Amino acid sequence: MARRVFSSRAFKLVVSAVAALAALVVAAGSVETRHRLELQRRGPSQGHCTQFDPELGWVTSPSCYDPVWGGLTHNSLGFRSPEVRPGVPTVAVIGDSVAWGFSVPDEETATAHLQALLDPLGLQVQNLGVPGFGIGQYYLYLRENIERLPEPLWVILVICSSNDFPDTKCNYAYSKRKPLWVPVGDDITLTGLPIDPDCRRNSLSTSPLFAWAWTRWWRADGKLAQWAGDRCLEKEMTWQVIDALMRRMRVDVERRGARFSVVVVPHEGAFGDEDDWDQRWKDACNPHRIKEHGVRK
Repeated sequence: MARRVFSSRAFKLVVSAVAALAALVVAAGSVETRHRLELQRRGPSQGHCTQFDPELGWVTSPSCYDPVWGGLTHNSLGFRSPEVRPGVPTVAVIGDSVAWGFSVPDEETATAHLQALLDPLGLQVQNLGVPGFGIGQYYLYLRENIERLPEPLWVILVICSSNDFPDTKCNYAYSKRKPLWVPVGDDITLTGLPIDPDCRRNSLSTSPLFAWAWTRWWRADGKLAQWAGDRCLEKEMTWQVIDALMRRMRVDVERRGARFSVVVVPHEGAFGDEDDWDQRWKDACNPHRIKEHGVRK
C-alpha cells in the first residue's frame, strides 16, 4: 500500500512542487542576503556615483569616476567639476540631474560649457547638481556647501519644472527616503531626520523582492505605501513650501554677497492638467516677490 502511494503520480507531483518551492525560497534568500550585504557595505544608492546620506537621503560621492556616458567625474567635494581653486571667484550651479548632466560626459555638461565661457574672466564654475533632488534638498545642500566655495559670485538654481514639484512634495523620491519640509503656520519646518538607511522605504526600493512586490501591488493597494511610511503634501501646501525655500535660498546667497538667479527648464505636457503650472513657477521664482515676503530667521 505504502509503495503504491510513494510511486503514485499525485505523490510525485507533491514532491516536485515542494522541491520547487524550496529551491525558490533558497534562491530568494540568496538574492536578499547578497543585497543586504551590499546595502550594508555602500548604503542605498541613487545611481551613478551617489551614496546614502542621513540628512539628504543621498548625495554625490566624492572623488568618484564612472566610465558611463563617456566618463563622469566628481571632485573631492562631490561636485561634478574640477577641484575647487582657492581664492578664485566662483559661479555655482545647483539643481537635479539636469544641472548635474545626466547621460552626457563631463565635457558636455552645461557647467563645462559655462566654464569655457567664463575662463577669460578668471572665474571658476562648480557644479553642485545632484540627481533626483527636489527643492528642499537643494536648499539643504547649498546651505551645507556654500561655505566651501571661495568668493561666491553667483549661484544659479536650475529648476526642472516637471520633476521638482513631485520631488519636493513627498518624503521619498525615486523610491528612496528623503527629508520633507512641511508648513507650520506661515513658516516651514523639516521632518524625517535622521534617515535610517535600512528604513522600509529604502528596503522596498533596493530589495529585488520588495521592488518586485512594489511594482505589482502598490498602484492597486496603498497599504504597501502606508507600511513604508510614505507621506506627500497637498498641492497648495507644496507651493507654500517651495515659496519659503526659494526665499531662504535667496537670502542665504545674498548674505554671502553673491547674486542668486533661477533658470526654469520647461517640460511641456508633463502636467497638462495643471492650467496654472507655468504661472506658479514664475511666481515662485520672481525675485521681487521673494524679497517682498522676506524670510524668518
